[in-house]
Amino acid sequence: MQFLTQTLQDYFAYYSSAFDFMESLADRALLIRYEELVASAEPLTQLVTFCGLKPKLQPEFVHFLTRFEHFAKPSERTFYRSGNDEAWRQDTAWLAKLDSVEKPDFSRFGY
Repeated sequence: MQFLTQTLQDYFAYYSSAFDFMESLADRALLIRYEELVASAEPLTQLVTFCGLKPKLQPEFVHFLTRFEHFAKPSERTFYRSGNDEAWRQDTAWLAKLDSVEKPDFSRFGY
């Protein structure tokens, strides 16, 4: 479990530094969370607006086209087994390990 504890501490340190840097940039930085990016095209619209770009493809089309189900056929073996970002939440063995270690407070990062 030491590996898991250390990994969580490393992630916390990395994200703390990244958020400190992002906050120092004020309006010159844009935070886009992965969960938001896969949920809708809105973050893509925010990104092109933030960068001052006129996209060649509409963000809605890019969001649709890059969905997991468009990259993997159900019968093929792929790197991602299911394309379900929430599958880990149903893995009782993993959750037991995660519950058994001391975790940093990730609430600053929205988690």
